[in-house]
Amino acid sequence: MGEADALDRLAALRGIERSYSDFRGEHRHVSPESIAQILRAFGHDVDDADALARDADALERDRWTRVLPPVVVLRPERFSGVTATFMLPVPDRVHWEVQCEEGGRITGEAALSNHALLEERSLGDQNYGRTHVMLPSDLPHGYHRLTLIAADGTELANCRLIAAPERCYQPESVSDGRRLWGVAAQLYTVRSARNWGIGDFTDLAELVRQAAGVGADLVGLNPLHALFPADPRLVSPYSPASRLFLNPIYVDPEAVAEYGDCRDARELVEDEAMQTWLSELRDVAQVDYSGVWECKDQVLRLLHAHLVAHGSPERREAFQAWKDRSGTTALRLAEFYAVQEEFVAEGTKGGWPAWPKPFRYPDSDEVGEFCAAHADEVDYHLYLQWISEEQLAAAETVARDAGMVIGLYRDLAVGADGGGVESWSNRELYTRGATIGAPPDPLALQGQDWGIPAFRPDVMVEQEYWPLVELLRHNMGRRGALRIDHVLGYLRLWWVPAGMTSADGTYVYNDLDDMFGILALESHRHHCLIIGEDLGTVPDRIKEALPDY
Repeated sequence: MGEADALDRLAALRGIERSYSDFRGEHRHVSPESIAQILRAFGHDVDDADALARDADALERDRWTRVLPPVVVLRPERFSGVTATFMLPVPDRVHWEVQCEEGGRITGEAALSNHALLEERSLGDQNYGRTHVMLPSDLPHGYHRLTLIAADGTELANCRLIAAPERCYQPESVSDGRRLWGVAAQLYTVRSARNWGIGDFTDLAELVRQAAGVGADLVGLNPLHALFPADPRLVSPYSPASRLFLNPIYVDPEAVAEYGDCRDARELVEDEAMQTWLSELRDVAQVDYSGVWECKDQVLRLLHAHLVAHGSPERREAFQAWKDRSGTTALRLAEFYAVQEEFVAEGTKGGWPAWPKPFRYPDSDEVGEFCAAHADEVDYHLYLQWISEEQLAAAETVARDAGMVIGLYRDLAVGADGGGVESWSNRELYTRGATIGAPPDPLALQGQDWGIPAFRPDVMVEQEYWPLVELLRHNMGRRGALRIDHVLGYLRLWWVPAGMTSADGTYVYNDLDDMFGILALESHRHHCLIIGEDLGTVPDRIKEALPDY
């Protein structure tokens, strides 16, 4: 097999588009050089045609020798069958067991001999066939575990089974066709006589009250994602350190529960020099992010120290309970911030790729030893996230109490900064060999490169879509709405190979039904309305799927 054939075959297996229709409807072929670079981003040795052929053989063999994929997403109302692969001849019957998320088991038996094979393949001297294993159509929605068992009791395979609703949640007033309206605000631009030079969560609660008072049903927001406290000049909410957590610059220090009892914090804030500084921060034409964070950081550190040393048992217990619930995910964020602060103080700018090699791995001994020696700093960053969530939840409560149909309409960015904590804590998921963007279109004739690392669809599946589940759960809030930035990415993302221009990129496909199914499930769990931003070159598949879901 020639190199071009090997590239083409492996690209097809990886879901890489080798040709596409541009915004004019003209057919475009992707260059072999671009395909090779994107395959390199998947970890393939593109300089060796034999290696490419071996990789393609291995992928095909893996797909046919696995009885079940790592994860299956079902919409039971439409189809309750799981596609399984067996060595031929297919067994007459197979037992199945669903271990339900909420406990309990559902068991049954499927007669495979009644189903025609969907597909057959010969690999070496072995033949394989795919068929449907039918499950009940009334499976409870949720994240279950499916096990297939042979007639002799041998376990054949197991996988994550996600049973999703028919479509995303809609409030009754929306499904009934009622017209709703609201206001949109970039929270950082909101000004008030009391804030510290940037709109904060107390301002947000007041904005909600005023909007509700004139009949609005929602307040739309920019992404509130966690950025980089060690370098507050990195201000883009669409290139965050982590989309799973909040930017503590929006915290109102004077509204934190510890403030009233913390004399050191109150005296610092009431000091004439501090009051003058805060007045100057409120009066500047643009947000002084560095100045705002320097002020807040001083006070918030005092509040954290007060909680640790003098806080009430109830507050300390609530903080500990939050840390226990948030687990490793929040801890990774706090550890990242502590490490980054150390290196920035030493003059090393940028995220984890610029750090000494041992610190580029969150599980390394060096990171563990550093964080143990700086446990208070790690705990401080956990505290910032806790009080951020408290204050945002308070604004959500104001919206509900005011009778808003939607309340807060939050925004989920399409990706995260390649030097941030998302890629640091899950290096396998994000490739450093390509970024995402958009192909040439009327808005940008040369295309766009957003500088955000692409996630690997194959790794997302191997991780049972759990990064997507966590991402949605951390952004849906409580009975609000969520805007999905660039919802086209749930079908395909435009990958820009490292070192090449956006015009040299191509589409890499995801499983849209899987991802939309998970979106529908989480939207119901959070009673969250979903808005998909579909600007750009919109394929027919997306046009069909959006109203369907």
